[in-house]
Amino acid sequence: MSWSTEKPETHPFQRLADPVEQTRFLKDIVIAVLQAEDAEQAFLQTLEIICEATGWQYGRGSLVAQGESQQEAHLVEWPVAWVEYDTQIGTNIYRLPVPVNSATGAVLEFSSLHGEPPQYVVDWLAEVAQQLGKRIERIQSIEYLRKREEHLTQLVESVKDYAFYTLDLDGRITSWNIGAQKIKGYQEQEILGKHFSLFYTPQAIAANKPQKALEAAREEGRFDTEDWRVRKDGSLFWADVVIFSMVDNSGVLKGYSKLTRDLTHRKMMEAELAESQARHLRETAELRRRLIDGREAERLHMAQELHDGPIQDLYGLIFGLDAVESKIRSQSALAILAEMKRNLQQVVSALRGMIGDLRPPTLAPFGLEKAIRSHLQIFRETHPEIQVELDLDADRRTLPEDLRLAFYRVYQSSLANIVRHAEANLVNIKLKLENEQVCMEISDNGKGFIVPERWIKLVREGHLGLVGARERAEALGGSFLVESKPGEGTLVKVIIPRSVMDAEAEN
Repeated sequence: MSWSTEKPETHPFQRLADPVEQTRFLKDIVIAVLQAEDAEQAFLQTLEIICEATGWQYGRGSLVAQGESQQEAHLVEWPVAWVEYDTQIGTNIYRLPVPVNSATGAVLEFSSLHGEPPQYVVDWLAEVAQQLGKRIERIQSIEYLRKREEHLTQLVESVKDYAFYTLDLDGRITSWNIGAQKIKGYQEQEILGKHFSLFYTPQAIAANKPQKALEAAREEGRFDTEDWRVRKDGSLFWADVVIFSMVDNSGVLKGYSKLTRDLTHRKMMEAELAESQARHLRETAELRRRLIDGREAERLHMAQELHDGPIQDLYGLIFGLDAVESKIRSQSALAILAEMKRNLQQVVSALRGMIGDLRPPTLAPFGLEKAIRSHLQIFRETHPEIQVELDLDADRRTLPEDLRLAFYRVYQSSLANIVRHAEANLVNIKLKLENEQVCMEISDNGKGFIVPERWIKLVREGHLGLVGARERAEALGGSFLVESKPGEGTLVKVIIPRSVMDAEAEN
């Protein structure tokens, strides 16, 4: 684009011969370009003053767009470039390149019948070009920022899924977009000037959360959170909130910008998913529990059948042999009879041991601690090579029966696993009744093993007792942990919270 002005030509460069006049004209140009609102006005003012100072008849200014010819771009190398006679206007042409952002951003053209200007005029024109170039840079920067701000404003105002608004230093709302109106329910005219704590719950206000959020944004540059917020109609929504501090070029805080997204739907989906997962876990635990209860019922039935059937029959045989014994006189026959009675007693003892494993007789009347000690008396007789150390809190039947039985089965399975696989000679058993939980630990100094990530591998390796113990613990809402390394022994740990026990007691 270009602009022109015409002035009557006087004696060329006469006025610029005086340094005072040079300074006055340059000052006039600086004031003119500083007051100009745009590049066009800056060109017009500069051209008029230059023509007045030099006596040139004609002036024109052109902005150089990016990518224009090298002919104009190279002009930055000379303060003033002489161009040959222009046949269209019948005069000589002077071109003055104007540096803008370290490149030729504009070109001023003048015409005159006289020859090239003296050096002092060239130097003065170079200074004029510098001042004009600085002003054009400033005008272009302001225009760029204005357009960018307009674009950002249009973008922010058009976003409907995000609430974007700004706050002053006190937290009062200074701008409001359509997304904020949609999410929070307030029209722009009714919310401007209000404090942003209006969107917080009474509990959050009592906890001073609005002020703490601004303080965090001021100190850290931003503040992020997810929390409940309040709409105009009083309803709550789950919000993803980000607060940014806004500072000027010198780092002085000017206010805050706030971005809010409504995540209520996601929150509801997460809650439904969590409830579904919890329900699935409860149903799975209940199914496991029923299976375990069914298994225990079968064991109890088998124990009763063995006690009431085969054992009683064996006792009948023993009593019958006692009756026959008094009538036999042969020593060899008596020896055979005694051997038969011993064999029958051994069978009875073995069956009683099986009954004890199926349903420990001391567990119900005396509690978990007594049942473990009673079982260990027999264990030590049958496995004298294994030393067992005990650290047991007395439960005195304070634990619900299902939990006593679960802990006992864990103990029983772990001990059987040690005998079959561990090759250990020392076992430590701990039972601790704490305020919040009950914990059982069973450790050995055996050969250990690599604990697989998937429990199905334990089944394939024959560690069925550990798998069953885990199922029992988890069915009761507890946790089951196995720690082991080759050559370092094994630790089995079961923890069941007191809350589960309280629920068991109520049931």
